[in-house]
Amino acid sequence: MYKRNDKKEAINGVIEVRNSPNGDSEYLVKKFTRKVRNSGILEEYRTRQYFKSKSEIRREKADEKERIIRRVNERRTSLLKPVRCLPNRKKEAPGRR
Repeated sequence: MYKRNDKKEAINGVIEVRNSPNGDSEYLVKKFTRKVRNSGILEEYRTRQYFKSKSEIRREKADEKERIIRRVNERRTSLLKPVRCLPNRKKEAPGRR
């Protein structure tokens, strides 16, 4: 029997943003949206909105891994491509054609 490690990191649903005495409310909104984005609450909500089978999740992970590998390989080949140099041309003396 194999031991399953399906325990995921629990996401705390409480995000707290405090204002300084002379703070700006616009800054508070930006700070709140940044904290929500970084915490992953919206992403977790979107993934749990619809049921996904284990095989579908595995397939998506494999596709993502392939995409990342392909992107890295493309960057590597573009960096290692030989630079095409133009042939040296003899400079003609001024006034001669």
